[in-house]
Amino acid sequence: MGLSGTTLQAQETSELITTQLPFPQYVAVSDDHYGLRIGRVQVRYDVSVEGIFTDNRNLVDTGKESDFGLRPVLTLGLFYPLNDRQKLQVDVGVGYQWWANVQEQNRFYVVPRSHLSYVLGVGDVDISLANTTASTSEASSRVEIAGGPGANGSPGSDLAFNRINNTTTLGAGWKPGRMGFRGNYSFLIDRSLNDQFVSLDQNRHTFGGAVEYDVTTPITVGLAGNYSIYTYLENIQNDGTGYSITPTLSWQVQDNLSLDAAVGYGQSDFDRTGTVQDTDGFSGVTYNVAIRHQLNKRMNHSATFNRGADPGLGSNFTDRFQVAYQFAAQISPVLRPFLGFSYESASISGDGGEDAELFRVNVGVGYPVLRRATLGLNYNVTWRVADDPTREYMENRVSLIASYRF
Repeated sequence: MGLSGTTLQAQETSELITTQLPFPQYVAVSDDHYGLRIGRVQVRYDVSVEGIFTDNRNLVDTGKESDFGLRPVLTLGLFYPLNDRQKLQVDVGVGYQWWANVQEQNRFYVVPRSHLSYVLGVGDVDISLANTTASTSEASSRVEIAGGPGANGSPGSDLAFNRINNTTTLGAGWKPGRMGFRGNYSFLIDRSLNDQFVSLDQNRHTFGGAVEYDVTTPITVGLAGNYSIYTYLENIQNDGTGYSITPTLSWQVQDNLSLDAAVGYGQSDFDRTGTVQDTDGFSGVTYNVAIRHQLNKRMNHSATFNRGADPGLGSNFTDRFQVAYQFAAQISPVLRPFLGFSYESASISGDGGEDAELFRVNVGVGYPVLRRATLGLNYNVTWRVADDPTREYMENRVSLIASYRF
């Protein structure tokens, strides 16, 4: 795919060093993503309610606390092609999270990948403005975090991990023929929504550029580069800079098989601006590889592999490797099972930095009860293995989801 539609989307990541290309002109969606049309505007809006049971909300090995929660969500989307050279796309989801036993975790939140994108063509140049917002309260989303006291400033068993981040990106692309060029600037704001984890609050400026060349119809190669400046609001984490240089490949191997890969070199350096006593910097190979295969009209699966450096927690950075696999099928007109697995390893920088591993297995099934209504049942198990056995845990989670698209 070209610069305007790469599947390796950028600036939606918390990585200090990104191997991904500049933000695409608009986020690609499936043909049935928008179910309504009002004039030239394609619209979607739907609601869902998720009931959740967890047997270990505080992510500990001993002293587990079970809990029950509800998450109603309203999603609104539209795609408006003003003309052949101007396009506006909006997809925003807002929900409320309620837990029976942890009132401080009850809050409104923004669904991940909520975004607004605008594209304007001026001559041979496409100019894009994009804004992406997301919030999370899942402490298990970071492999460094576990319940109970630990090293590197890790929290106690009350994991009030509530964060929101917003990224605004301005980009321009020019593709006169087989070769295309693109540059962008993005500004990230990452904030805690409570008084825990405020040490991670930061602003980040990223400058990026890429060149791509269509070798043949199914093969595109390129070279991307990024330079980031990150500044923390509290004088705890160390400020720093990072850059990456990344060759890229997009290959439609067959009609039902595709490969997207970005493999390069990245480096980050840190100043002694905080109280964290970590002098390490990151340097090494970074990559982001995605393979997608449509087995037949009813089955598809995909695998991803990536390595990068995430902002540290009580350290300068976390060197992270992740592999994930997903399988989805439709074995009857009304039964749609899916399966997912992921493995993530992390090495925390600094003296006494912890090594940890996070495993996740996800199994579920979707069942359309009406033309526009669907029920979903999902089981997820997460377990953490670490150098410190007191910071290992296992969480079992079951959720039932009811959704309706208008």
